[in-house]
Amino acid sequence: MSVTRPVVGVEAALAAVYGGLNDARAAHGETSGVAVAVVGPAGELVAFGAHDLVGPLPRRVALRKAYTAVLLRRSTREAAASVADGRLDLEQLGDDELLVVPGGEPVRSGGAVLGAVGVSGLSADDDEAIAVELVQRLV
Repeated sequence: MSVTRPVVGVEAALAAVYGGLNDARAAHGETSGVAVAVVGPAGELVAFGAHDLVGPLPRRVALRKAYTAVLLRRSTREAAASVADGRLDLEQLGDDELLVVPGGEPVRSGGAVLGAVGVSGLSADDDEAIAVELVQRLV
């Protein structure tokens, strides 16, 4: 008997990436420099996209936000609050790729974390709003 596990598929992830880029451009204009990453359950990259003019830092940060959300199994805003109040010590985890800045959201289905979305390039609140919307498209 084979056991199957739901995953964030490539087609859905790419559609979410394109949707996020289009939403950001519509809301913030043509010069919007946004990057969107979707990762699978182990933090592996499933899909990525960025506006043409976005620099290297937001590209890297989007991936790190998604990676953090999936590994910590919570939004990066929730992770930041846990760090701020001492419930989470990132140094003890020993992973320099973890980044607790709003804009990373886990993708859940039936209680399981299937992956995560990371958005970077706008304000933290705007990155987070786009990530939350993209998660809704993926579930």
